[in-house]
Amino acid sequence: MTWTDPFLRISTGITALSNSIFQLVILLAFRLAVMPDHILGRSMAAAEFVNAAALAFGALGGGHLLSTVGARPTGWIMAAMSVLAFGGTHLSLRRERPPRASVAM
Repeated sequence: MTWTDPFLRISTGITALSNSIFQLVILLAFRLAVMPDHILGRSMAAAEFVNAAALAFGALGGGHLLSTVGARPTGWIMAAMSVLAFGGTHLSLRRERPPRASVAM
């Protein structure tokens, strides 16, 4: 399988696009809505640290998966994991939350 294979291009594009949307829009909006202002910086730094570590382990796991099952099944697994991650985030954001308490100054 080479980069001329349309399936590989489409599955890689879907994965990259969904990860970008998830990271830049959904997670940032969620953190800003849920985290209290006085710990927002620390929570964002901790989340970025975990994200950087997950990138390294994800690359290692992806390379292992690619070498054991091949490119096409790895593409399907990547696409399915992206859909599950997006669906889980979407369902958790639809859950009704109690209103935040406002702080009087």
